[in-house]
Amino acid sequence: MCLNASRLQARVNTQGEMVRLQDQDRRLWDAALIARGIQALGAASVGECISSYHLEAGIAACHCLAADDASTDWQQILNLYEALSLLKPSPIVAMNRSVAVARIHGPRAGLEALEKIPDRKSLETQHLYHAIRASFIAKLCNPAEARAAYQLAATLAKCEVERDFLQAEAEC
Repeated sequence: MCLNASRLQARVNTQGEMVRLQDQDRRLWDAALIARGIQALGAASVGECISSYHLEAGIAACHCLAADDASTDWQQILNLYEALSLLKPSPIVAMNRSVAVARIHGPRAGLEALEKIPDRKSLETQHLYHAIRASFIAKLCNPAEARAAYQLAATLAKCEVERDFLQAEAEC
């Protein structure tokens, strides 16, 4: 919780617009909360039991400990998602794993991972699924299909800030 909360200040800019993780000003991240989160993860990691909480915290730690987006350890994040998929398989975990796949192997591989999710139907009512899909498609240089996916994501988003962000992405 500390690791995720540490990034709250940077998630929205001064105009009230959503900021993607990779574009966040990491100087706004709360270093004290990151330190508390890392300390808690270390204390919780003593022993042989690994829970989904350990793995999820490990993923958050990878983001928090990277000096910038380029130095994020995406291979470690993918490894943690692989372990999480075995421990707690779910369409959400598989969807998030597809982002790590794309960061390592490219947008086509990420899109393929997204499309191979067995229970994908359950994700198709969620804006994040379509937003992730749209980002992969946009990187594959298919602007019309990406625009349609971003627009669908925007219509499904319940939060106004996210809806506005996705609508702006659709208009690019």
